Amino acid sequence: MKRWIAAAAAIALILSMSVFAFAKEEGFAVEDGRLVYFLENGNKAKNKTIGTFRFGRDTFYTSGNKDLDEFVSSVVKEYTDDSMTQEERLVALYDYMLTKCSYRMGNIYEPGEEGWEIEEALDMIERGNRGNCYSFAALFRELARAIGYPAEAYSGTVKGANYEHERTPHGWVEIEIDGEVFVFDPEMGYMQQMVLFMMPQNDPGTQRWGYRVDAPEKTEITDKAEDK
Repeated sequence: MKRWIAAAAAIALILSMSVFAFAKEEGFAVEDGRLVYFLENGNKAKNKTIGTFRFGRDTFYTSGNKDLDEFVSSVVKEYTDDSMTQEERLVALYDYMLTKCSYRMGNIYEPGEEGWEIEEALDMIERGNRGNCYSFAALFRELARAIGYPAEAYSGTVKGANYEHERTPHGWVEIEIDGEVFVFDPEMGYMQQMVLFMMPQNDPGTQRWGYRVDAPEKTEITDKAEDK
C-alpha cells in the first residue's frame, strides 16, 4: 500500500511538472541573460527563426557572432534582472549606452546602407565601448534584440546645425512596438546630454531632428572616417 501511495505521488509530481512546463506563456523570455522563445506547446524554439530572431541549437537567440552574443549577454545579466518588465530592461540598457559608452570618430555609411551592424557593434566592444553614431546604434540594436525587441539600426541623415540647408550622416535605432515605430538615438543622446528614448517616429518632437534613410540631394559630412 505504501509503495502504491509513493508511486502515485511520484506520478502526480511528474504530471504537475509537465503541466507547469506547458503552461509557460508563448513568447520571448530572458534566461540567464539570453533570449529564448517559448512555442505554443511549451517547448523552446530551436534551430528556428521567429520573425527577425534566429534561435540556435542551444535554443538561445544569436546575432550570428559568438563574441557579440557573449558580450551582450553579460551586459543584460549585469544591468537587468528578472524583477524588471521588458520596457524597464530596455530603459536600463539605454542608460547603459549613455553611461558606459563614449564617442570616437569612425566609419560613415551611405543613407540606406545595410550589413554594417555586427561589424560596428564588435568594433565598439573591441575599442572599449567607444564609437560613433553607427557603433552606438549597432550595439544598442543588439542589446534591445537580446530582450525581445525587433530593433533595427539605420544609416541615414539628420538635420545639421543649419536646419534648412545642411544634413549630417547619422545612425540610429528604430523599434516597432504594438504597431507603432519608435526612434532611439543613444549617440545623439550621449552627445547632447538628452534622453532620446522611445520617440514616436511621426511625432513633431522627433521630426525636428529630421531622421531620413533616403539619400538627400545634398549632404554635408561633419564626421570623418577613421581607419581601423
